[in-house]
Amino acid sequence: MAGGFPAIAIGLVLGLGAAPARAAQWDLVTPAERESKACPFDTSAGAEMLFWRVWVEDRIRSNDLETVRDHYVRVKVYTDAAAQEWTKHTVTLSGSDVRVSNLAARTIQPDGAVVAMDPHSVAKEVVAKVRGAKIKTITFAIPAVRAGSIVEYRLTEVRDDALTEYEEFPFQAELPARSIQVFLHALALEGWRQRQMVFHAQLLPEKKQDTDYVLFEVANMPAFRREPNMPPDRQVQAWMLVWYSDEPMSTPAKYWRAKGVQGAQSFDTFVRADDAMRKTAKGIVEGAANPEEQLQRLVEWCRREIRASPSSAPESLKARHIDVNKDARAVLRQRAGTREDLDLLFGALARAQGFDVRYLRVPMRSNIYFDQEMMDLRFLPSYDIAVRLDGRWRCYDAQALGLPWNMLPWDEESQMALLCDRDSTMFLETSVSDPA
Repeated sequence: MAGGFPAIAIGLVLGLGAAPARAAQWDLVTPAERESKACPFDTSAGAEMLFWRVWVEDRIRSNDLETVRDHYVRVKVYTDAAAQEWTKHTVTLSGSDVRVSNLAARTIQPDGAVVAMDPHSVAKEVVAKVRGAKIKTITFAIPAVRAGSIVEYRLTEVRDDALTEYEEFPFQAELPARSIQVFLHALALEGWRQRQMVFHAQLLPEKKQDTDYVLFEVANMPAFRREPNMPPDRQVQAWMLVWYSDEPMSTPAKYWRAKGVQGAQSFDTFVRADDAMRKTAKGIVEGAANPEEQLQRLVEWCRREIRASPSSAPESLKARHIDVNKDARAVLRQRAGTREDLDLLFGALARAQGFDVRYLRVPMRSNIYFDQEMMDLRFLPSYDIAVRLDGRWRCYDAQALGLPWNMLPWDEESQMALLCDRDSTMFLETSVSDPA
């Protein structure tokens, strides 16, 4: 996004019918804001965010769920270069199921004069299609911006049939920020509660609110700047994850043991062998010199013989004439399935051949570095198969078609993965490939 404005992945289409905005009015500009000559904690910054506020409400309206977000940003511009960047802004949109209204912007000059954005300066454009989904942008002009100006921007987002479920809220932007505030108003759902997890930020003490919103706030946050070969953004940027859960609060040991037992039960049911599975496994490994060669043959056979859809979405499966598989036996009969099905079939064949096999839930360091305190299965988004060989667990990913048969994708190597077992669930470190 131009001008260093926080990259809000809005996923919206401009439209009518949005709920009344929490930020429907401009706040008064204080003398201190107008007279500020530099960011107090980053004097090199060409502009700073005086505040960024977002009110998030999940609610039922006309018997339908909806999520409403109101954004309000105020920025002080200090240099001519920053002023030039702020004369036009482009916001990237994604999807078509969300509406935007109350889009407004204005410039406050050092002498207090106010120049409002011309509504006709707003333009929408479809810039690309990714897997059939349209990627859209909104570009708008902000008038009369110069060094010393204050720029304000606000909008309302409405998403139908949705909750704030596993949503990320940045507490750090490409500009230094004196205050970033997220106000949450959760939907009252029997047996469910909204939970939050904050990363790489120290929240200010909770302030008592006269509303039903709960405030999460950080202050004097430095700008987020990317560097070559840096860790993934979510490992270094300040942010908050918000989701709903029907599970009781627990300790990491209790939580992950329960998830491991559930995973083992599901895996055992899915990979249960029949005569056809045992016969197929025996035919694949016939003549193999040792157990490792047997496993290699099983992996390579699955990769060669099973047609795998890159997506498990129903429309993707339908387009490839693949039925949903209820177990590994169905995968074997159909010779097709999802990429997870391919992994699970390998596990089923290995178990049918007599190997000790377990299901692994695996974190991916390309997104964030996992810690067991992060008690949600979505932090373990991938899956591998563990086979006990020569007295230790070895990890295999049959769906990694472009890799050697016994090599894991780079972001799954040397990760603490959850080995799902009915009696002895544990975390084990996945294997690492040789330097060559």
